[in-house]
Amino acid sequence: MVTGLAAAIAIKLGAWNVGVEGQFFMGAWAAAGIAFALDGLSGPPLLTLMFMGATGAGAVWMLIPALARAYLNISEILTTLMLNFVAMAFLAYWTTGPWRDPRSQGAVLATPKLPEQTRLPTTSIAGVEIGFGIFIGLVLAILLTTIFRKSVLGYMVTTVGASERAGAYAGIKVRRLLVTVLLASGAAAGLAGVTHMTGGAINRYSTSLSSNTGYMGIAVAVLAGGSFLGTAAMALVVGAIVAAGNSLRILDVGSELGRFGLTGFILVIAAVGEGLSRYRLVRRRPIDAANIADSPPTATNSTEDTNT
Repeated sequence: MVTGLAAAIAIKLGAWNVGVEGQFFMGAWAAAGIAFALDGLSGPPLLTLMFMGATGAGAVWMLIPALARAYLNISEILTTLMLNFVAMAFLAYWTTGPWRDPRSQGAVLATPKLPEQTRLPTTSIAGVEIGFGIFIGLVLAILLTTIFRKSVLGYMVTTVGASERAGAYAGIKVRRLLVTVLLASGAAAGLAGVTHMTGGAINRYSTSLSSNTGYMGIAVAVLAGGSFLGTAAMALVVGAIVAAGNSLRILDVGSELGRFGLTGFILVIAAVGEGLSRYRLVRRRPIDAANIADSPPTATNSTEDTNT
């Protein structure tokens, strides 16, 4: 949900943050570093610092692509995508060097477990355990919707997203706005990293934190048309499909069925969205035959009658 919202922020401006995956891991890296360095703090202050560090790291990781796009007109698609691989190499360095877990085995690169007080709380609704991270995603979706609909920033983003030339003509500082929005997108992706790391079962900086979570978030945002509330709802649906596929594997059902269901769902939603983009529903006024019969005839030109 949060990675989808990160991608949706950029989409609002007509930009593409393909580096959500890398920013996700950089946010987790910053949060893990703060947790290891300040493990003597109690839970709330430590978590607050971890979340602040993660959002800052995600924004910093987005800084070079944002400046390159604004001032050098270099596509942010290329630069953000390339930085994903740099982020994975960065993870490999820390998990095999300074933060290496001597008990880790196989191809999974991981640090030791984070301090226990860094775990986000969970709640139970109707017997179902729900992680606190989902509430972070919902609050973020509502907050972004309010900001982009009610604030001057939202108006400027909408204007520049429709046309950069129109935005510049209206007096908007397009470059500054572009950098600001892309940094906000990176910060949200970093927030996703720390939320998933502290709210899930892994609770460590590791390659297993993500199963293409950032790329899936981009797909969710595109399916939702860049709508923040739509992204949150679509994330719940896609997440349910993925979870159902994982449950089927426990019953010895092939994982291909889950992937097929998710792919089919994406294709159906894309087809429906394409159809709705070409048509719109209108309400027809009912025709009152009595009024038509009582109304006097209208004089018309003979030439117009012939043409009609």
